[in-house]
Amino acid sequence: MLDKINQSNFGEHNLILYEDAVTLNKICLEYCKTAIESLNEMILILPYHESVSNIFQSLKNTGLDVERYKLQGSLVIVESKKGYFSLTNELVDITIMIKMLLQRSNKLGKSGLTVFSDMGLFFHQNRIDDLIKHETRLFCSSSFSICHNNKMKIFCCYNVIDFDLLTENQKQDLLNGHKRVMRAETYQTK
Repeated sequence: MLDKINQSNFGEHNLILYEDAVTLNKICLEYCKTAIESLNEMILILPYHESVSNIFQSLKNTGLDVERYKLQGSLVIVESKKGYFSLTNELVDITIMIKMLLQRSNKLGKSGLTVFSDMGLFFHQNRIDDLIKHETRLFCSSSFSICHNNKMKIFCCYNVIDFDLLTENQKQDLLNGHKRVMRAETYQTK
C-alpha cells in the first residue's frame, strides 16, 4: 500500500478504502515518517477513530522527532470533528485551513502538503450530504478545486463498512471525484 501512496503526485485527490483502524493507523504512520524525514513534506492528519495524542505518541514510537516537527509547523494533527464542524456543529470549509497550511508549507520550503483524512465522522454523525458537499469541493477535476495547481495531495480514508452504506450513485460520485482509489490490505501483527 505504501508503494501506491508513494506513487501519488501533488495535485491529486485520492481515496483509500481500509478495513480497520489499525490498518489505517499503520499506513499513516509509515507514510508520515518517510514524508517528513525524507521527502520534506508537511503533513496534516484528520483522525476520527484514533485520538490526536495517540497518533503523536505512535509517531514518536517510530523514532520521529515529533516535538521538533510540531514546533516547526510541518506536522499538524487535528481531530476530524474540529476540522470539519464548527462549535455549533455546522459544516465548515476545511479548505481555509488547508490554504493556510499550503502558505506555511511554502514559507518553510517544504516540497508540499499531504493530507490524510478519516471520513468516518460523516457516517457516524449521519452527515452524508455534508460528506458529498465536502468531497465535491475537493474534486481535482475542477480548476476551482483546492488541489488544482497546488503542491498538495489528499487521501480521503474510508472504512469499507461505511463506504458500503452509501447508495450506488453516491459511491460512483466519490469514486469519480478521486484520481486514484486504493484498497488497503488488513494489517497483520507479527
